[in-house]
Amino acid sequence: MQHWTDQAFSGLMAAVATRRLNLANKYNKKKHEKCAGKAMDVKSHAKCLVELENDVVSSRWLKRKKYFDQSEFIGS
Repeated sequence: MQHWTDQAFSGLMAAVATRRLNLANKYNKKKHEKCAGKAMDVKSHAKCLVELENDVVSSRWLKRKKYFDQSEFIGS
């Protein structure tokens, strides 16, 4: 029973990661692929997913900051 539960959670995490990888840059995609490739249990897969999520959120903020910094120059 535990094996099937682990498989289900791994599948769920893979589905979420697939959607998040579309938002990640090349470096973060490779980083996640290496991490997920080394993961042997649900806990390590979850750590990889959390790291990917943090990278995606961080890059979104950097893009927004860059956009707003540029708009200040244009508006001045």
